[in-house]
Amino acid sequence: MSNTFFYTFRTNRFVDQIEEVLGQEVFVIEKPSKDFARLQSEIKKSGANHVVGLAIIEKGKSRFELETYNRIGVGRAVKSSDLEKVSLNVRSGLEKTGIPSSKGMSYGFCNYVAFRLAASLPKLERSFIHLKKEDICKLSKL
Repeated sequence: MSNTFFYTFRTNRFVDQIEEVLGQEVFVIEKPSKDFARLQSEIKKSGANHVVGLAIIEKGKSRFELETYNRIGVGRAVKSSDLEKVSLNVRSGLEKTGIPSSKGMSYGFCNYVAFRLAASLPKLERSFIHLKKEDICKLSKL
């Protein structure tokens, strides 16, 4: 998926394993508020038309998020925007992974970054996956 840009967070201990499975580098966000401009710049430089965020989870099941919300934590707006939520894409290639779609909402830093990307780069396709360690191998089906 050379036209796809992947990003994750510094708390992801499995970046090397993910990069090996994907066969490409993954951008690591150290601090979302400080790294956002650099993330946008790297996405633009890459020429990608699809951005996929990855976050490792300990509990629950791996899942594709269907929407991202203008919230961080309970009730706090992320940024001044007319948008309350933005739909995320689950491309047919992503569905091949066997990872199901989420039935709930996420309000963590991953949501913060996904919403800001959707609002600031609206022409890009965007996806977000909350991923269990044991499902990293499924990324090879992308």
